[in-house]
Amino acid sequence: MKYMVFIIVSFLIFFKTFAFKAFDQCGRDGTNFDATSGIKFLSNHQVELLLTGLDSKENPGNFPCCVQQGPMIISNYTFFNRDHSHIYTIIPEHKRLWVNGYTRTDILNVNDCSSGNFDCNSLYQGSNSYTRADNYDPKKFFQPGENIGVGITIYSHCFHHLETVCLTTCGYTGGLVYTPPQ
Repeated sequence: MKYMVFIIVSFLIFFKTFAFKAFDQCGRDGTNFDATSGIKFLSNHQVELLLTGLDSKENPGNFPCCVQQGPMIISNYTFFNRDHSHIYTIIPEHKRLWVNGYTRTDILNVNDCSSGNFDCNSLYQGSNSYTRADNYDPKKFFQPGENIGVGITIYSHCFHHLETVCLTTCGYTGGLVYTPPQ
């Protein structure tokens, strides 16, 4: 019986460690992403993504005591055509990818806030602007000059408190012209 309790408790602890909670705050606190200027098709079948995120800030006496800057996680990075049928996926919806130098281990743990003398300046800070280039298959896209859609979910101001919590989540969908270099 002791082993069964140990296994159940261990499973629950492990499960909670990788749990995730996000709050939809798109655009309410300065989240900025524009597909027409944030996505650029490059040579060698690559697409560049530029995200501008939120600033870090301290919240003395509040929960959490501070938050880190810039985009922290992205998911659901896809391209689609006018009728919303799928063209190409770079990061699937079910996968969340830590970006901008962040990992599960370098985000704020709210237990640090309870010490009363925690220095928020000691936290890792990713860049406020984050750029990445990903490969794509041009055979999946239409002819150059065609309109396509893009979707992405951006998570910012994340911290750890029993699970990963992201105070700002922005699910963006927009359109652009497919313009690969000739």
